[in-house]
Amino acid sequence: MEEFLTAAANNRLSNLSSPVPEGSQAAKLFQPIHGRFYLLSATLACRFPGFPDRAVRREEGESVFFVLRRLVDGGEQGWIPTQPTWKTLPRPRMLLEGEERLALSSTITLDDRSIYVGYIPVASRETYAVPAAQLNTGNATIDFRVEEFDARFLYQITPLGSSAVDAITDDSIALNVSVYLLLDAYEFLLNNELSDVAQNLTSAASFSGAKAMEKNTLRSTLAAQTLGGPSSLTLAQALSDVGQQRQQLNQEGGADLSELGLGDDYKLQDHTINPTNVREALRNALPDVLQSGVELPKVEPQANTRYVLRCVYERPQCEPIVRVVSQPTEPFRLAPFFDADAPVRPVKIPLPTDISVAALRRFKKGVSFMLSPAMHRRAEAIAGIESDIITGDQEPPADSGGDGLAYICSFSIQIIFIVAFFLLLMFVIILNIAFWWIAFFKICLPIPKRFVS
Repeated sequence: MEEFLTAAANNRLSNLSSPVPEGSQAAKLFQPIHGRFYLLSATLACRFPGFPDRAVRREEGESVFFVLRRLVDGGEQGWIPTQPTWKTLPRPRMLLEGEERLALSSTITLDDRSIYVGYIPVASRETYAVPAAQLNTGNATIDFRVEEFDARFLYQITPLGSSAVDAITDDSIALNVSVYLLLDAYEFLLNNELSDVAQNLTSAASFSGAKAMEKNTLRSTLAAQTLGGPSSLTLAQALSDVGQQRQQLNQEGGADLSELGLGDDYKLQDHTINPTNVREALRNALPDVLQSGVELPKVEPQANTRYVLRCVYERPQCEPIVRVVSQPTEPFRLAPFFDADAPVRPVKIPLPTDISVAALRRFKKGVSFMLSPAMHRRAEAIAGIESDIITGDQEPPADSGGDGLAYICSFSIQIIFIVAFFLLLMFVIILNIAFWWIAFFKICLPIPKRFVS
């Protein structure tokens, strides 16, 4: 901004750089993290030469600002921050109700021309929810509620999925994980307009109202699935039992499962649950209107998304209110955080030069971690057997319990950097098996050192 104001005051705006498109490619605006900042400048003047600049009467409520527009299917969309969402404009040279207004400030040039300038927000933390129905294209219909149930429950108990429970050999851990997976499934029913099913999993009463038959089918399907434990507990009964203990299970630190009556019957390791049947019954029982959506970023990282800017002059004292919307800028793209074309912001972290014990011991221990008694006991339990745990030769020991004081452990940031550096190299070498990126990972250049005799 300082550079722009100096150039404007000396009539040297033509010397400033501009993201001019190359060929048919739209200009790409990089983010502040890349070390790039962009300004929009405009004048409020008549198209006919010779007329002076229009004076903005701010005392009468007049204002100038600019808006960011997204180009979609040949039209423009404006951002409504209060909803929040992108909304299509019937006509591009108009202003939407509640559309985001970006500030323009004014400056005077050497020849008394008024120039308005504003900072272009090329990045944003704002998001907006897109209804699931809008995300389905073609013949494929994705119900994100079913996908969520898969991710939270069905994929976790199926060998074809992540096998979170099947890979556990410790019975107490397997039971604990199983119970909380069942709790996730129960809470899913509560939070997705199937609370009547969740509260009547073991009842014989029929449902009424919308989707009554489908809800009866869902309950029957859950009752037909077994967990495979000693008593052949059904999935419906297990969900009901866990749901009744929901408050105790959700309390801080968890709960004693044995005191709640949740024993080995609730383990999912030997289940005979048919995911396809459960998934289909759930899909049919859910309300037809897809309530849930997907949170998308306001500024999309897709390379093909184009934006334009338009300046607006507003005169609210007129009846009706007069809003003059400018022609658009040239279309441009907004670069994502990780962009191969982005300028590199150099980050240099000098590691200690003297790594002798005598030198390292002198570094101040300025980085502190506060450990709870439980965390300290767990760290002490694995100390000395780390390699055996990694190779699978020994199971992690159980928490020994007992009371104790919390600990504050202080470390040297310089030694932390050394540890992080070597860990980074280790994991890069290990993951090179999958990515084969070693050849492109680093560049090491020698630094000549001048010796004075």
